[in-house]
Amino acid sequence: MNEMWDISWFDPVYSSQKVFRQLLDCMARPGKIAELRGVEGESRDFLYVAALALTLMDEETTFATLGPGWEEFVSFCKFYTGSRPAAPEQADFVFIDGDRPGPDLIQVRRGNLLFPDQGATVICRVNTIYPGAFQAAGEGIVLRLRGPGVPGERELTVAGLTRENLACLEKLNSEFPLGVDTILVSVQGQLACIPRSSSMTWC
Repeated sequence: MNEMWDISWFDPVYSSQKVFRQLLDCMARPGKIAELRGVEGESRDFLYVAALALTLMDEETTFATLGPGWEEFVSFCKFYTGSRPAAPEQADFVFIDGDRPGPDLIQVRRGNLLFPDQGATVICRVNTIYPGAFQAAGEGIVLRLRGPGVPGERELTVAGLTRENLACLEKLNSEFPLGVDTILVSVQGQLACIPRSSSMTWC
């Protein structure tokens, strides 16, 4: 995490534009996998979630973290983005480790019928993301996505994501247009998005 505090690895113009364009592309094409560009560093644990925070958050946004181990990241976000911590049910952005139980995930803001766009964005840190049904040594969960932006069905394999967290995300999005948009980001810099408009199954 120490390297993250030196943000020379992130150019506020070049890096944020690159990351934002990739996010837009992945959100428009659910399940498409991108490699985050314009972000270079050796400390991978928080590097890419930090890049997303620097790209998406500012003093007008709020955020929450679920589970242990995010304390220094919270300080980082407050200092560099100006964003304010909030309760999970009030936060604009919610960060979670995909492989840890997140009992508060079900409380995340889903918007309302008048303003469904006020649902939160969940940023889920995972180990790896592969295209297709690729389960090396049985590792990973195969996600199958359907809906707008998906020609038929798209598969991706995610390691470091529990079925319990997937079930929570599915329940949060069970009453479209209410729901949350989910960004999966791996410690290797892979990125994929699951917008609330997508239907999802897994095995």
